[in-house]
Amino acid sequence: MATTTSDNELLDDRQFAYGLLQAGEAKTWYIPFKLSSNLISRNDRVDVTFTDANQNNLATDHFDLTLAEAATPAFQYRLSPPQNITTGKVSLPVTVTNRGKGTSGKVSLLLKNGEGKRIFLNKARLSLAELKPGQSHEAAFEFDLKELPLDGDLDLSLDVIDGTYSLVGLNQKLKIALKGAAEVDNAAPSIQLQQVPLVATGSRLSLQGQLVDQGGVKDLIVLLNDKKVFYKNYLREAQRTQVPVSLELDLSKEVNRVILISRDDQNVDAKKAIFVRRAKP
Repeated sequence: MATTTSDNELLDDRQFAYGLLQAGEAKTWYIPFKLSSNLISRNDRVDVTFTDANQNNLATDHFDLTLAEAATPAFQYRLSPPQNITTGKVSLPVTVTNRGKGTSGKVSLLLKNGEGKRIFLNKARLSLAELKPGQSHEAAFEFDLKELPLDGDLDLSLDVIDGTYSLVGLNQKLKIALKGAAEVDNAAPSIQLQQVPLVATGSRLSLQGQLVDQGGVKDLIVLLNDKKVFYKNYLREAQRTQVPVSLELDLSKEVNRVILISRDDQNVDAKKAIFVRRAKP
């Protein structure tokens, strides 16, 4: 019997029942497992312990296994409000484009009401088919406006949800003017990192790259093993459409999860997750 030990639950406590092996004999054993579409690239050390029928340890060995994530989508959305909104039925067209490198899962669009009883949502959840890179789909929300807001703006919010890739979902709070509303055309910032090692030979990790957003990057938050370790606000920077990133992180665990969150001026955020294993000496 051979049994695995790993920090990755997917690879931990896997058992290979080889049975009796005569001197010079070899056997191959396969254990199938399914990888999530949401998988984040990582490298894991897997230790293997060989035992006999009496659970006596015969030998130990280890190997490294790399799991590679799939290319993911990235959404851009455009809302085209009517130029003159009054009481009655209102249609709010929306176009969603996949500007990422991977095909999306099924996409859900949610329109949420911040006006209370002034609005009754008739068609607030829209379902779109998969979007290939560069592909767009159009749909329209529908609601009844029962009473005009006093400030002249409709308070709404939009969610774009990918049923396969949870990290690419978006949310934006909206203020839509009743008269002469501007088109809302937005996407989350793009977090672009240079080659990130899946295995670090020391306790320090260096991250280099840039944040890109057509309307301007607001800030960057970095979480290391669910603890906030870095924050920077870029609102006072002269150049905010393309912001350089240079970070040094202390790896506190053998397997470390780093999450970068960057927001634009509308608080629409992009997330990027990284797993880095600190190699044993």
